[in-house]
Amino acid sequence: MKLSKRILLLFIFFIFEAHSQETYRVGLLESYPWAYRTESNLIKGIYPALFRKLENRGNVNIKFDIQLMPLARIIHEIKQSRIDVTIMSHHAGREINMVSQMPIYKTPFVLFTQINSGIEELADIRNRNVAMLIGGSGCPCLNSDTPYQQVKVSKHLQGLKMLMKNRVDAVADPFIRLNERIKELDIQEQLSKPIIYEWRTVSLWSSHALEHNAKKLDLLTSEMSKGIEAGLMEKLLSDYFSPIELAYITSPEHLH
Repeated sequence: MKLSKRILLLFIFFIFEAHSQETYRVGLLESYPWAYRTESNLIKGIYPALFRKLENRGNVNIKFDIQLMPLARIIHEIKQSRIDVTIMSHHAGREINMVSQMPIYKTPFVLFTQINSGIEELADIRNRNVAMLIGGSGCPCLNSDTPYQQVKVSKHLQGLKMLMKNRVDAVADPFIRLNERIKELDIQEQLSKPIIYEWRTVSLWSSHALEHNAKKLDLLTSEMSKGIEAGLMEKLLSDYFSPIELAYITSPEHLH
């Protein structure tokens, strides 16, 4: 009788383990098309869709509680372990507040200029005015060799409008974000081909607390790796971007 009871308890335990759910709190920066709210207040975009697809893969029972928030709040919340993971680019100092777990893709930071601006390569911005986002990653690879004047703006749209009014000579920041605003303003035909100045890795980051929970972290990174290897990211990107735009987004293993 005692043996039967023990077997029953073990069976219940294994059933519970098989169906137990791991929940991850996710903080994402609101930025179309990566993560955004619809008019009906639903959270949509490439990153939320990636997490949702991971929820539905195989027999693994995982759940993602996704929130959109400003960058400063994401960094604060993950530092305090009130969110578990986020997706964002590498930037000096971020390792203090969170842990980079795995690369998701690479995308370039670029300069956009008007046609016939005379800026055809990086060296041509010497002594020119370049608009870039306040709190953004800036142009670190340019500072030491090419002196230029940084003009801080609060939004990418502001910098592009200044460019079109000849108040700055170029606009710098991630290609994908600038390109979305360029399409919004419908000024594609007035701009030169972007000049790439740095490729930046975008990664899955975790809180330090999750880093110390090996079982839960391994489950997440394993499922994320399987999903990316199965082509989930490529499919989601193709839903939002044209083939020309996709040339500016690449898997880390495809870029050397």
